[in-house]
Amino acid sequence: MDLMPADWLEPSRPSPPSIQVLLTESAGRGVFATRSIEPGQLIHTAKPFVSHPSISSIDKRRMSGASEGLL
Repeated sequence: MDLMPADWLEPSRPSPPSIQVLLTESAGRGVFATRSIEPGQLIHTAKPFVSHPSISSIDKRRMSGASEGLL
């Protein structure tokens, strides 16, 4: 007895990316859409591989008297 349609058994292909990074002559690198994107639609997710404190948090530490060696 077949409970699932046959196409469920075939692996699905990943959809093409909805964005691409290109180099422009006037503004350097930019992110461009490769298809129509609806308002509110998620187009990209990624985990950062580098992070650093924000400028405002560094300024707050300096104002509070934190040692320069800790920055």
